[in-house]
Amino acid sequence: MAIHSDINNLSGIATHYVPSQRLPLLENRLSEIECDDHEVINAAIEEFVAEHNHDHSYALGGNVRKSIDRVEDILKALEQENSNWSRETINTILQMSPTSLKVTLKELRKGKNMVITDCFKMEYKLAQKFLEKSDFARGVKHLLVDKKKTPPKWDPPSLEEVFDVDIDEFYFNPSGTQELELLNI
Repeated sequence: MAIHSDINNLSGIATHYVPSQRLPLLENRLSEIECDDHEVINAAIEEFVAEHNHDHSYALGGNVRKSIDRVEDILKALEQENSNWSRETINTILQMSPTSLKVTLKELRKGKNMVITDCFKMEYKLAQKFLEKSDFARGVKHLLVDKKKTPPKWDPPSLEEVFDVDIDEFYFNPSGTQELELLNI
C-alpha cells in the first residue's frame, strides 16, 4: 500500500491520494489504531482520501506504465512523454550507474510482492554487494571527493552492456555477507 500526496495513482505508484494538508491528520489517525489488521488500516486511510483532478494527461500511466519492463523501456517511455519533467528525469537516469539502475529496478519489482521485513533484508544484502563493486567507490569519489558535475565512467559504461547475469550476481548470497536480523516489536 502506497500513499502519495502529490500525484494520483494514475502513475501506478500509489494506491491512495491524500492531499498534503491532510497528511498530519492521517498520521494522527493511524497512530490511534491499536491493531495491525490491513482492513482497519485501509479504512482509516480511506477517511482522508480525496478525489484528484484528472484533467492533465499522464503518459506513463495506464497501458504505458504496464508495458515498462526494462530500464531502456522506461527511458523510451520518458522520451515519448516529452515534457520538462521527463527530460530532466532522463538526464538524471543517464548519469547513474547502469548496473545500479538495473539492479534497483529488479529490486523494486521483487519487493512489490514481499513483506517489508524481507525487503529490508534484501536491501541490506544489496548494499553489502554494492560496497564491493567499483561503481559505488567510483561514484562517491567522483561526486563527493572530486566534486565533479558530470557522471564518472561506469563499469560497464552503458545499459546495453549490463546483462542479466550481472544483475543476478547481486541477488545470490555471497560468502562473507551478513544477514540482517530484525527485532520483533
